[in-house]
Amino acid sequence: MDSIIKDIRYGIRSLMKQPVFNAIAIITLALGIGANTAIFSVVNAVLLQPLPYNDASRIVRINETEGRGGMGVSPPNLVNFQQENQTFESIAGYAGGSFILTGVGEPFRLQTAEVSHELFSVLGIKPILGRSFSADDEKFGQGYVAIISFELWQSRFGADRQLLGRQIALDSKSYTVIGVMPREFEFPIQPEKVEVWTPLVVADNMDQLRGAHYLDVVGRMKPGISLSQAHADIETITSRLAQQFPNLVSGKTTVVPLQQDLVGETRSYLFILTGAVLFVFLIALANVTSLMLARAAERRKEIALRTALGANRLRVLRQLLIESMVLSVLAGAMGTLIAAWGTDFLIAIAPRDLPRLQSAHIDSRVLLFTSAVSVISALILTLLPGWRAGVTDLQKTLNAGDCRSNTAPRQGLRKALVVGQVTLALMLLCGAGLLIKTLWKLNSVNPGFDPESVLVGELVLPKTKYPDPNRQSIFFQQLIERLKTIPDVEAVGGTSNLPLSGTNMVFLASIENESNASIPTGFRAVSHDYFRTMRIPLLKGRAFDDRDSAESQSVVVVNETMAHRISPNEEVLGKRIKHGFKKQVAEIVGVVGDVKYAGLDQESKPEMYAPFAQRPWPFMRIVVRAKSGSAALAAALREATKAIDKDQPVDKITTMSEVVNGSMGTRRFYMELLGTFAALALLLAIIGIYGIVSYSVIQRTREIGIRIALGAQQFDVLRLMLKEALLPTLIGVALGSAGAFAATRVLASLLFEVKPHDPATFISLSLLLAAVALGASYLPARRATKVDPLVALRYE
Repeated sequence: MDSIIKDIRYGIRSLMKQPVFNAIAIITLALGIGANTAIFSVVNAVLLQPLPYNDASRIVRINETEGRGGMGVSPPNLVNFQQENQTFESIAGYAGGSFILTGVGEPFRLQTAEVSHELFSVLGIKPILGRSFSADDEKFGQGYVAIISFELWQSRFGADRQLLGRQIALDSKSYTVIGVMPREFEFPIQPEKVEVWTPLVVADNMDQLRGAHYLDVVGRMKPGISLSQAHADIETITSRLAQQFPNLVSGKTTVVPLQQDLVGETRSYLFILTGAVLFVFLIALANVTSLMLARAAERRKEIALRTALGANRLRVLRQLLIESMVLSVLAGAMGTLIAAWGTDFLIAIAPRDLPRLQSAHIDSRVLLFTSAVSVISALILTLLPGWRAGVTDLQKTLNAGDCRSNTAPRQGLRKALVVGQVTLALMLLCGAGLLIKTLWKLNSVNPGFDPESVLVGELVLPKTKYPDPNRQSIFFQQLIERLKTIPDVEAVGGTSNLPLSGTNMVFLASIENESNASIPTGFRAVSHDYFRTMRIPLLKGRAFDDRDSAESQSVVVVNETMAHRISPNEEVLGKRIKHGFKKQVAEIVGVVGDVKYAGLDQESKPEMYAPFAQRPWPFMRIVVRAKSGSAALAAALREATKAIDKDQPVDKITTMSEVVNGSMGTRRFYMELLGTFAALALLLAIIGIYGIVSYSVIQRTREIGIRIALGAQQFDVLRLMLKEALLPTLIGVALGSAGAFAATRVLASLLFEVKPHDPATFISLSLLLAAVALGASYLPARRATKVDPLVALRYE
């Protein structure tokens, strides 16, 4: 033990003798460890940590499916699942929504969920105050009850325990608060946290809802039941229902673990980031290993002397391991600080739909990961220098007048490390380059409208206050007319579904008196001036106007894709189209240009617009085009709304430019991270190349002096030194290109109009890396041309 303590003290003193050298090594390694730890903290939160429910591994998501797409479960089907299953302890359904809370400060909208009373049993969570829902709470005609979140209880009600049994106003209805959930409880897990849960109340005419597949369903499997058994059980029930209701039930279902359903394709994206950050760590480790090899070469005499005095190889390796461990521990500590900052940075820039990211933090598991990486680093940093020390010729080393001799084997190893760094750096650069090119392509896509200077706000009218379509239509028309009077407003419109917002309503549509198959068609209700406000071009016919009232003939406008699908060779104006659940009939009066609703990378699909006066909805996205900037209109939008209804909030105020940018959020997030890692990898590779040429100049000073003394010109020396970097760089570029060719296929789902093996990207980045490597090696190579032969030969 005493000898180990002495070795630790000696190791610390040894590191302090070369502070600049060791600072570079520690910072380099800390960057690699910190980047890995930050990504691991995200992987830990999203993939590894179990969901915050009791025995969450037994909780599954149940979906009905139609063709290749998934859909929700209808209320009657949910009842069948609950009553007829053999493999579940309990099954629950829920549906999202929102309420306006009034009576406690300014009115504001809350995210809510209507849930069947079994939900909290499925999750294994109970309120910390009050009670859960009961079956009686779901009966139609009973009083309204609600359970609220801990955050809402604290922020709006001052954590008042007397709130239980009291009433709060939600959408102008009085709800009795019966419970408060725990602080950490969250369900469903989504970007906008649910604050209020109410019972899922279904009227007596439930059988009429057999085809309304709008519920999300979760279930808790019985102990010992496998996923396949649970799936077979539910499939048996739906198969029977499909025979009984062939037009309303598909007969197909999916049963997947809730965590898997929640994470979705995020899992594969995080694996890509994990691979990328592992490359950064390996490059950093190769860099530090190269530095340690250089220091080991300088310490050959010291090691040989220790061996001559009786130290065996194990003792020498222990000393080197302790020195590497001290260095790695310091790098790990610094890396943890970098990771803490990096995790906060990731949370700040990540798209909101990345599940559970907000819970990422540095916990015991993350610290254990950091410790493991530090130990592995220490072992690797000891292995190669220790092996080189073990093969040293003791007699030759002690007799040598200068340690700078016979460096070819060590240089070969250092060159191999540079090859590895260049290979991995180029692979990262190619991945980042493909994503950058994808974003450039997406930015050049015409969305079908002009997003500049357009403000957007969302309004959802409470059904209790605006129960009939006529009152809803009057409210929105009054709001639009008020906004038009604002001096800086050019045009105002409204739509039930905003482009690129991720929401859509699809109906089956067909032409009256024609035998063509029904066409799945996106539907949205819009105001008269919506097309003008958004600058969606009118291609044929007319837009909506005052003629299109609730009492007049039903009319629609279709997009260009829909017009082509309906009648590619004939005029579509005047044709009558059937659509919706009730197969309403409307005349086509206009054709407008295609608009990107699903995404900038998606093909345009058939779309249909109806005038809001004829198809009113309780919600609308108001769009306001400003004559100058749109930011100043946010306050005006709120004031105009309050002038009509003081309790009506305006939610999600933003600009259409931000909506367009947000639709590329996922790609931009992964591009920024891969780009950051690629830049870091390139920087580390440059440092490695600079280091090998600098070290070569130092080691070959006498050789260079002799060459100059014998007549070598500066250009000859410069070329000789540049070859030290150029050869491993070219080998690394070749290997990196091959590696990128194989690896970039995993990015295919993130690319748009860019091939995973895009030759232009590969060639340009290979040339860039080679040029940067040449530039990094030029400075030390240039220094070699200044060697004085007399000084260099004086050591002979």
